[in-house]
Amino acid sequence: MARLPGRNLPDQIRAFRAKSVARLEAASREIVEETARRIVARTPIDTGLLASSYNYSIGSPDRSTPEAPGERAVNGITALPAHPLGLRHFVSSSVHYAGFVEHGTSRMAPRAMVGLTLVELPDIIRGALALAKTQKP
Repeated sequence: MARLPGRNLPDQIRAFRAKSVARLEAASREIVEETARRIVARTPIDTGLLASSYNYSIGSPDRSTPEAPGERAVNGITALPAHPLGLRHFVSSSVHYAGFVEHGTSRMAPRAMVGLTLVELPDIIRGALALAKTQKP
């Protein structure tokens, strides 16, 4: 790291740490948002209830279910905190048939909305980190 004029080493380390944390927080938010987007995009629509039933929460899954179909999105994703590092993030659905759609049945092929997204998670993480590197904190 090049030494900045007029700044001592501890100040430079603090500045580097702040910049690094800001980039990691941006990457963390992008990982959660992109994971949620992909799950919703893969969800088949029949009545629309499942596609509108995903909830974002921190710490534990949100077990609430919508009473009627709504917007095809993750409820509560706008509550994603500005400082998401170190938190457990959940995107969940409590619609009673979500597991059947995800894993399939003897009469229906699995759709694997979550499973396929988890397979892509390393790429989602790499993409989020690359994006965070290019953004100014």
